[in-house]
Amino acid sequence: MGLFKKDEDIKKQEAISNSKVKNTPPVKTTYTKNSPMSHNLSESVISKELIISGEITGTSNLRIKGTVEGKIELKSNVVVENESKINADIKGNNIEISGTVEGNITAEDKITLNETAIVVGNITCRSFTVKEGASFEGNINMVHSSSKEQKNKGETQKSKNL
Repeated sequence: MGLFKKDEDIKKQEAISNSKVKNTPPVKTTYTKNSPMSHNLSESVISKELIISGEITGTSNLRIKGTVEGKIELKSNVVVENESKINADIKGNNIEISGTVEGNITAEDKITLNETAIVVGNITCRSFTVKEGASFEGNINMVHSSSKEQKNKGETQKSKNL
């Protein structure tokens, strides 16, 4: 049994030395059931090996580990993992970025830029968090929740008058 233990240790060491390790620690995202990022518990994943070119729409949460070029427009949450590359505008409910995004980002609620995030583009949201180490180039438009409530009140009032 001792021989197997050594072989396993050697394989682990080789895997570690052959992997591409960056100076930045990986960002682990875990959401509890009541977390704002768990809006809808179904989740689609674009794996690290995939390159998607085109338009992504839907209502499922989306976790991106690969590359996306085009447009992402969801009525749910979007997580852009560390080392992923996005060249697209992103729209969603809550958006968390740990990878690289070139494009405008619009969230109904919250946008979070983690330590490894690199974003070039404009941001529109109600709540914005930037962790130390993140890189951001663009403008931020903060939408107050009261302005959305006012808009909804106005639409309700109009429908009552009709």
